[in-house]
Amino acid sequence: NDGTRAAQGEWVAYLDADDRWLPNKLERQLETAAAHPEAAVIYSDCIQTTPEGKRLPDYHADKKPKSGKILDALIEEIFVLPSSMMIRRATLLEAGGFNERLRGAEDWDLCLRLSLAGVAFQLVPELLVYYERQPNSLSRNHAKMLHYQAMALAPLLQAELTAGQRARMKRRLSRSEERRVGKECRSR
Repeated sequence: NDGTRAAQGEWVAYLDADDRWLPNKLERQLETAAAHPEAAVIYSDCIQTTPEGKRLPDYHADKKPKSGKILDALIEEIFVLPSSMMIRRATLLEAGGFNERLRGAEDWDLCLRLSLAGVAFQLVPELLVYYERQPNSLSRNHAKMLHYQAMALAPLLQAELTAGQRARMKRRLSRSEERRVGKECRSR
C-alpha cells in the first residue's frame, strides 16, 4: 500500500518475491488496457513451477477466468494472482488498497471489493508470469487460509447481493468447510 501511494503512474503492477514476469508482460497488459479502456484491472494466466523449476499445470488449467464484471465468478474461485495483475492506481487508492489486517487471501479480498464496486476486469489469455508454488507458503496452510478467506468474504455478507450470489457464497463456504474437515481427518 505504501508503494501504491508513492507511485506516480496511471497503473500499478505487483511482483511477489518468488514470482517472475515474462519480458512482454507489461507491454501485453498495456495493449490490452488500450483495447479495453473500461477495465481497471488487467490480469493474465501464469506458468506454475516448483522452486526446483519443474513445470506444473498452468494456473488457469482448472479454473474459469472471466472478463468484465466478475463478482459471481470470484465468489466461486480465486483466479487472479497478484503478480499477474495490473491495476489503475486511482481505482486501487479509491478501494483502500490491500487489507493490511489480512495475512492471506488479501489479493482475493481486494478483487472481491473491486468487483463489488463494479470495477471491470480484463483477462489477457496468455502466460505472462512464472508463479512459483512454495511447499511451505501460507497458501498451503489450509486452516489459516480458510480463516483469511472467510474474512475476505465477510464484507459481502453486508452487501446487496443477488439471490444467486448469496447461493454462490454459501456453496463456496460449504466447499471450504468440507476441504478443512477432510484435511483434518487425513492428518489424524
